[in-house]
This record gives sequence, structure tokens and C-alpha cells, in this order.
Amino acid sequence: MKISGESEPVLVIQSSESSDFIWNFPSFPLGSRKDKQDKGTPRTSVLAVRKITSCLVHSKIWKRFYQMRLGIDFFSLEQWIQNAINKSERPASTSLKNRISEWLLIYLIYVDMIVTILPSPNHALVDRIQTFKRALTCFEEYTQFELRNYQTNNIGCESRLPVVWRYLTNWKNSDPDYEWMDLSMEKKKNPSCWKPFFNFVFVSSIDSFTAKIQAEMG
Repeated sequence: MKISGESEPVLVIQSSESSDFIWNFPSFPLGSRKDKQDKGTPRTSVLAVRKITSCLVHSKIWKRFYQMRLGIDFFSLEQWIQNAINKSERPASTSLKNRISEWLLIYLIYVDMIVTILPSPNHALVDRIQTFKRALTCFEEYTQFELRNYQTNNIGCESRLPVVWRYLTNWKNSDPDYEWMDLSMEKKKNPSCWKPFFNFVFVSSIDSFTAKIQAEMG
């Protein structure tokens, strides 16, 4: 690990070291983290929920970014979401469609973080476009599962973060390049360490990335 020499200190984790860093992350004896928690500072998951809300204010920028970067057609995806709702037994709901669209965008940002930070399997070059295509397929399949099986009529009103993590768990268990994640951490008896780490990264970086994308997009 090293600190980059930019205007503001930035923690840079070498790809080869990321798994060990993440494994230890929840139990790091960082005085600053403990002190802040003792003073009543919200948990990272609470902060992540707040950052998701502020990120979605800029959803058009992020959608444009992923459309240009990866060719993701959000218009077609939103049509698919509406069709999936129509085919389900749930009543048609614009708010439900909007909420699933929000889950999709935050899900893609988290997938992007995971693919960027974690080492590629066997140090092979990961095809990001194919990885995101698989991630979108997983999203569509799991959306159908949620609409069909989730035991509540208020699915559109749930906190976004736990729903997004259900999608992410389904994806990393399905993708051949990332199914190793839980297996590797189960061996270390710490399978739940992914959530606090990537929530922390999201909270710490989403504002600066949004600002950077806004500047690049004009």
C-alpha cells in the first residue's frame, strides 16, 4: 500500500494486496474509526445510504458515463424493467419502476468498484464489457426473482443498500470471475467483510468521482 502524491492524500492499494487488506478491514484497530464510533458517528452503512441518495441526484451524469464507457442502453433497460413489472403479479407502479432503476445504477457503480479494486482471477486480463454484460444479465434475472418471490408489497420502499447487496451477492456467486470472493473469505472465516469495505470505498469516493465525471462531461 502507498499514499499517492496528489493534492489530497489518497490511499492506493496494490491489486495483489487487496484481498488481504479487505479481509482485515473490519477488524483494523484504527483509533480514528473507534473514536468516531464512540462519539456517535453513523455507521458506514448509514453513510452509504445517504451517499446513495445524493449520488442519485446526479443519475443522468452517471448513466451518460456508463453509456459512453460501456455502451449500456439505459432506455432499453428501463423498458425491460417496466415489462418485468407488468408481467409480475404486482400492480403497475411508476415508483417501483423508478426504484428498480435506482437499484440498477447503484449496483453498476458497486460492480465497477469491485472489478476495479479486486485482482483479476489468475492475474488474467478481465474483459470489462463482458463482465458488465454478465452483471446486467444477473440483474435482470434477480429482478424477476425479487418481483416474483419477495414477501412484501413494499419492495419499492425498501432501503436501497440492502437490496443492492442482495443483487451483488447474486452476481458474485454467478460470475465465474468473481465467485471466488466468498469462497476465499469463508476459508478465512470472514465472509461478510466485503460489505463494510466497499461501503466505505463508496462513501469515501463517490462525491469526488461524480465531480470528476461532471467536469469531463461538461
